[in-house]
Amino acid sequence: MKATDPDRLAALLDAVSGCLDDPRLSGGDLARRAHLSRFHFDRLAAAALGEPPGAFRRRLLLERAAYSLATTDRPVTTIAFDAGYGSLEAFSRAFYRAFGGPPSRHRLRRDTRFRIACDSGIHFHPPGGIRLPATEGDPMTVLNDMIEHHVWTVGELLAKAQPLTPKVLDETFPYNVDYGSDETSIRELLAQLVFSCERWTAAMEGGAAPDETENSVSALRERYAAAGARWSRSVTSALADGRSGETFIDALCEPPRTFTYGGAVTHVLTYGALHRSLAIGAMREAGVSELPSSDPIHWADRDKD
Repeated sequence: MKATDPDRLAALLDAVSGCLDDPRLSGGDLARRAHLSRFHFDRLAAAALGEPPGAFRRRLLLERAAYSLATTDRPVTTIAFDAGYGSLEAFSRAFYRAFGGPPSRHRLRRDTRFRIACDSGIHFHPPGGIRLPATEGDPMTVLNDMIEHHVWTVGELLAKAQPLTPKVLDETFPYNVDYGSDETSIRELLAQLVFSCERWTAAMEGGAAPDETENSVSALRERYAAAGARWSRSVTSALADGRSGETFIDALCEPPRTFTYGGAVTHVLTYGALHRSLAIGAMREAGVSELPSSDPIHWADRDKD
């Protein structure tokens, strides 16, 4: 896909994907939906997609038609009309040019291949959207984002817990996991999230065991201001240096045990996700509003809102 302004490309794609069910719309209609002049809309499409907007939409509709032929029993004539063709004959000709065979053969074979070759790599995505090709990036980006999301979310939860009374913080509820006690509380979950970063950073760096004696929310926030950033730096450095499979002896265990850096990271993130979710649920029940999401997908989309 050719480089272009991401916001303008998004406007173009939104305009096209939002009107796939109305193939009678003209190019001018699409431009107005994208809040662009027809001239700029056509120029943007040519630069970003390598094909005029009308051809781009016809291709997406043909791809959708091919998918529908293979996965539904809808009449071929209905599929043809939904793809913007005024007759079955016109649809069949266009389909043959794109897929090398008639619609009837595609249906008979239940052929689920529906993408038509194009320069942009942008295709119809079932059931009714658009799929964009992946952009080049660091393979570690996903894991780094999970680490950053975890550190940020825990910090937000600690801030949100600051006004809660001791009664709310210490009220217990079931804790059904594969280790530990059968009950927990908001305070215990937050303390565990802080301690986990402290404890595993100390283990990986060969430091002393963290002091857990003070677990007021203010104290947890103060501890986490240092611990969260330190854990993030430690693990991202190890991963960036290709040391995820490197082992270390955890002298804080009784008896000492051997772990890998990658295993330690996934442990913190896995149980961290559980503890975050439980804390968010309990704090929501306690009436706390505007809580962060424990799901990284919402955090990743935060700049799009």
